[in-house]
Amino acid sequence: MMAVIRGRVKICARSVDGKELVLNILRKDDIFGEIALLDGEPRTADAVALEETDLLVLERSKFVPILTENPEIALKLLSFICKRLRLTNEYLEDALFLEAPARLARCLLRLVPNHGKPAQNGILLDVKLSQQQLAGLVGLSRERVNKQLKEWERDGLISFEKGFVTLHDQSELEQVASAGA
Repeated sequence: MMAVIRGRVKICARSVDGKELVLNILRKDDIFGEIALLDGEPRTADAVALEETDLLVLERSKFVPILTENPEIALKLLSFICKRLRLTNEYLEDALFLEAPARLARCLLRLVPNHGKPAQNGILLDVKLSQQQLAGLVGLSRERVNKQLKEWERDGLISFEKGFVTLHDQSELEQVASAGA
């Protein structure tokens, strides 16, 4: 298991034909590899640093004895895994039941708590994401994401510059997100 000490890490999976699915964007104090830590099997996804990153590595052989001696740590880890599973379920439901605009709006809104910073004209998502990476987060084509971002830019909901998204009208994006539900 690894903990992000500094930087950002993209958790992703790739299809046989090379398409990327972005599962999560992690920041300082987030952890990953918890499934492999517990079951000893290979990780289920790849981790890619999005910027200069420092990680703390916790080896299974050293961590399992700590878990057995400290059940409260095991319970906290189980709670963390359940939270991640709930988020995964939300993404799966979005992918299966929502139209593209609602999926993309929900994705941007989900990034706000961890990556949103107040900006002069809205909320800046301070994680640099290409249109391809955004597409991978919501299971859409880059072209579809490009079209939707341009439409929202034209309507004044967002701006997208050099890989950074600024939300100018969060309440309107929330309406888009809930309209697809």
